Amino acid sequence: MGRQSGTEIAPVVLVVDDDEAVRAIAASDLEEAGYCAETADSVEAALAVGLRRQVDVVLLDIVLPRKSGEATMPRGGIEAIAELRVSFPGAEIVMISAHDCAQAGMDAVRCGASDFIVKPYNPAEQLIGAVSRALERGRMRREVSYLREEVDALKGRFVAGASPSMRQVMQAVAAIAPTDATVLVTGETGTGKELVARAIHAGSLRKDGPFVAVNVAALPETLVESTLFGHERGAFTGAVQSRPGRFETARGGTLLLDEIGELDLSLQAKLLRVLQEQEFERVGGTRSIHSDARVIAATNRDLRKEIAARRFREDLYFRLAVVPIALPPLRDRIEDLSSLADLFLKRYARKYGKTVPEIEVAVLEALGRYDWPGNIRELEHLVQRLIVLNRPGAPIVESDLPIEYRCGAALREGRGRESDTALRDSVFASERDLILRTLERCGGNRHKAAAILGIHPATIFRKLNRLGIHGPGGLRRRGTA
Repeated sequence: MGRQSGTEIAPVVLVVDDDEAVRAIAASDLEEAGYCAETADSVEAALAVGLRRQVDVVLLDIVLPRKSGEATMPRGGIEAIAELRVSFPGAEIVMISAHDCAQAGMDAVRCGASDFIVKPYNPAEQLIGAVSRALERGRMRREVSYLREEVDALKGRFVAGASPSMRQVMQAVAAIAPTDATVLVTGETGTGKELVARAIHAGSLRKDGPFVAVNVAALPETLVESTLFGHERGAFTGAVQSRPGRFETARGGTLLLDEIGELDLSLQAKLLRVLQEQEFERVGGTRSIHSDARVIAATNRDLRKEIAARRFREDLYFRLAVVPIALPPLRDRIEDLSSLADLFLKRYARKYGKTVPEIEVAVLEALGRYDWPGNIRELEHLVQRLIVLNRPGAPIVESDLPIEYRCGAALREGRGRESDTALRDSVFASERDLILRTLERCGGNRHKAAAILGIHPATIFRKLNRLGIHGPGGLRRRGTA
C-alpha cells in the first residue's frame, strides 16, 4: 500500500504514459487529492514498479512503448494488461487514451481493464473520479471474495484437515447435521467450535433458517435470561418495550450457546426445562412460547470436572451431550498446519489485495515445533500479521516470524546460560528487525509505527534508543549491529 495519511494508508496509483507532461500533471492532481502517485513511461518500467511496492490502481495509456526510449505501439497498453494483472494482482486497471475510441475501450475491458477514460483530464475531477470508482470496485471485489471464503468456512472447510482426528470430526458432522439432535462441542479456545456449529447448521434441514450465536460469558449476568428468552414490557427497570430472545430469533434454525460452562446454575435449570419441554416464557411473561430452535452448545471447560465441583448440572450435561464432539488442539494435529496456513495466506492476501507469498519450509518447521496455546485462531492471526508486513513478491522466511514462534521450544525449556544468552540475542535481533521494517513501511513516522505495533509512542522511542537508532537516518542503519 502507499504512504499513510493520518491513520489511513494512502492508496497507490501508478500512471503509465509515455508523455512526460501527462505523467507530471496526473501525478500532481493525484497527490493533491491525497493519493500516492507512481509513474512509468513504458510497460517494462511499470512492471518494475511492481517489484518494489503494492499498487492499488493502474492508469494505463493505450499507446505505449515496450521499453523506455523505444517506439510506441498502437495497442501496447492493451497488450500489456495480462502481464500487469500478474504483477499487480489486487489492482484495478483503468485505460486512458487521447482519442475517444469506443472499440479500444471495449477491447481494454475485455482484456481485464475495469474502466476507460479520455485524456486530457479536464477538469481534474474526471481523473480523480475514475480512480475513486476503481478503488471502490476493488474494495467490493475483495469483500465479495472474502465473503465467499467465509461461506466456505461455514461449510466446514475451515476446520477440515488430513489428520485422522479431524477426519473423524467431519464424519461426525456429516452424520449428525441432517438430524435435530442436540450437540455439545468441546475443545480449547481457538479450535474452531463455532465453525463446527456453523458447519452442522449448513448441512442440516434448517440451513435456510437463521444461525444465532450467543456467547454466554460475554453477557452481563443480569441480562443473560432476557437475552436468551426475551422479556415483556415493564419486566424490569429499563424494559420499555417487549423484546424477543435468542430462542425466538433462532426459530426454524440453529441456536449456538457458546461458553455454556459459564451459565449460572439458576439459568441452567431453566435451560434444562426448555430443552425437555420445548417451551419457555419471556421474563415477566406468562404465555408459553414453543421453542423451535436446534441447540448446539460449546465450551472450553471440562464439564465433568465442573459437575464434580457442583458448578454445572449433571442432568443438563447429559441433555446437551446427546452427540458430543471433541475438537483436538492444533498441537495434536500438526500435519494440518501447512494446509491451514495456506488457507489463511490465500484468505488474507485476497482481503488486502496482495499476491499470495511463498512460505519457506523452515517457517513450517519452526511452526511445527510451537505448541499453539491459541490454536487455529492464533495461527490465523499470525498469518494475517505476516501478510500485512510482507513486501510484495517476497517469500515469508523464518526471520519474519516473531521470536516466540522461532524459539518457542527453547524458551519453554530454558536450557542453561548459553541458551538464555542466545535467546536474549535472538529476541533483540527480532525486535530490532520488526521495528525497522514497520518504520520503513510508515516512511519513518514513529507515531504511526507505534500504532501498527500496538505499543505506546513513548515505548517505541525507548526501544529505538536502546537499539541505537537515532534521528531520521536511523532507517539506513538496518544492516549495522
